[in-house]
Amino acid sequence: MRRHGPGDPARLLGDSDQHFRRDPAGNHRVERDYRLISASGLARGVYLQGGTEYSHGLTSAL
Repeated sequence: MRRHGPGDPARLLGDSDQHFRRDPAGNHRVERDYRLISASGLARGVYLQGGTEYSHGLTSAL
């Protein structure tokens, strides 16, 4: 299930959101180091702090 609301990175990324991959449920794909997976070969990383419970488990927000 895709997240909506204040924890959704798309709200902060704006137009740049199109450069990041999503899973079949529509959530951003996130590496083990909490970095968003780029769909377009971006050279810089975007890292999430918290808000990754859907992929990293409950402890990601603790």
